[in-house]
Amino acid sequence: MNHDGVSDFAIWYRVTGTGSGYSYTKWAGITESGFSPDVVVVNQSGHFGYAAALPPNLPVWKKRGFGSYVQALGVCTFNLGLESGSHTSARGPWRNVQSRYLGLKFSISGQIHYGWARLNIKLNKRCDFVITLTGYAYETIPNKLILTGHTKGPNGDMVRGSLGHLAGGAG
Repeated sequence: MNHDGVSDFAIWYRVTGTGSGYSYTKWAGITESGFSPDVVVVNQSGHFGYAAALPPNLPVWKKRGFGSYVQALGVCTFNLGLESGSHTSARGPWRNVQSRYLGLKFSISGQIHYGWARLNIKLNKRCDFVITLTGYAYETIPNKLILTGHTKGPNGDMVRGSLGHLAGGAG
């Protein structure tokens, strides 16, 4: 997020299925540099939780509920029953959302910073996730809150990322 060449978070996608090929589960989630990140969560239970799909203008900072284990955006199961027809079951707060925010906590030079990533997610009947990053920002002052959707503080101290820079491999 801060263009230092270190990935601060990534979106992962995983598929698991049965040996018959008629049932599979697709997962989408968040990771940070190859390990679980600190993201604002809902329903954290043990080593699994869902990343919260936050609306605009909410503070992201130390008093928000962060989790650091598996943080799923959504889980979808598709079953193709030969006699009963197909069935899709989707779970998670990111099912078919527009302009929702992922609250992030990450480290820059050993100091905690807060940020957000704005995502649109579509989930079709075959459990395919289409995830679009539409914006992101972080607070440049360590341990200072940021409001979801805001790209500039009263003193001009927030940084809004360039989607073109991110698409070019920055994290």
